[in-house]
Amino acid sequence: MAFYFLLMVPAAFCKSVPIAWSVSSQKHQNGHYLITVKGIISKGWYVYAEDDTANQITAVDISWDNSHVVKAPGLKKTDSPESKNLQTIHDKISDNRPVRVYNDSFQFIQPVEIEGAGE
Repeated sequence: MAFYFLLMVPAAFCKSVPIAWSVSSQKHQNGHYLITVKGIISKGWYVYAEDDTANQITAVDISWDNSHVVKAPGLKKTDSPESKNLQTIHDKISDNRPVRVYNDSFQFIQPVEIEGAGE
């Protein structure tokens, strides 16, 4: 049986928040889940899609602050089927060098294992 957890941000609040998040999970087998994290990016904002070590820019990523949650191999970053949400821009922060960013939205799919959940 799959279960879903959604984090909803009220529409009025979204105008002051650069990203509205939604999270869902699907159980696969004992202790194994597929977590989907989606970010809706407010107009005029973008999210870095790749690390830029020269400018100390870290791309968006998923991390778990729980020692019982273990990332399984296979993080998948996806954007819209049209691939229009991933683009290259020349950003002032990177001295106008080209950087890859998400605009509008992005989605990560992360397989995880929750230790002790399948027992």
